[in-house]
Amino acid sequence: MTCKATCKDGTPCEAPAKLIDRTTGLCRSHDPAKREAIKEAARRGGEATARRFRAIGLGEDELPPLTSPEVAEIWLERIARAVSIGRMPHQDARAATSALQQWLKAHEVGKLADKLEKLRAQLEQAGANR
Repeated sequence: MTCKATCKDGTPCEAPAKLIDRTTGLCRSHDPAKREAIKEAARRGGEATARRFRAIGLGEDELPPLTSPEVAEIWLERIARAVSIGRMPHQDARAATSALQQWLKAHEVGKLADKLEKLRAQLEQAGANR
């Protein structure tokens, strides 16, 4: 079964049989009763695309240099706000927060390494004083 309609260029519609309405003999594109539904689906799709393009994320000027855990908290708050108002897709926010978690771990390791170095120096000093 094929669609009974012809395309704008005059050729027969070649819609696959699974898209043909058995009662009308027309595919979704050529069935006048389904035109509004098709327009509505296109409108919703256009809105979704527009939302995706509006989600621009955060600019460099909106995020201070990442120098401390306190600044990381500021980043997290701004990322959460950007997602909640539609400026950042949740996938981007997930990636950014994952990067922040890694930065915080590296920062903590750096602090521990500094403490360890100070303790070594103190031990060497104590051993030299004996």
